[in-house]
Amino acid sequence: MSHDIPTIIVNKALKKEMQKANGPKVAHHSGNTTNLTGGSKKINADDDLPQITTVGRETGQLISQARCAKGLKQADLAKQLNVTPDIIRDYENGTAPRNGNLLNKMGKVLGVKLTGQNV
Repeated sequence: MSHDIPTIIVNKALKKEMQKANGPKVAHHSGNTTNLTGGSKKINADDDLPQITTVGRETGQLISQARCAKGLKQADLAKQLNVTPDIIRDYENGTAPRNGNLLNKMGKVLGVKLTGQNV
């Protein structure tokens, strides 16, 4: 059985015109990273950047108290949640980005409410 696969052909003139409009995209490989340049925008100090919401110190203290009450070490809790102990440390310090799924799992393991209203 034969499948017809559509082929897209871009002529050289159209390709050059697209590069002029968008700027050429060039990959630069250096060590373990690859950077794509061209078509990117420089961030200025006055640009509005999205703010990352952290869990906050109060939630972190609640997590720490509940973990200690259960007799768990950070490494024990991390293993149960399939995350690294560094993530648990960041949550307890209140500096971790807020992740509702992880907070729900953590709350179930610790027996406390970490998401929803008034939290």
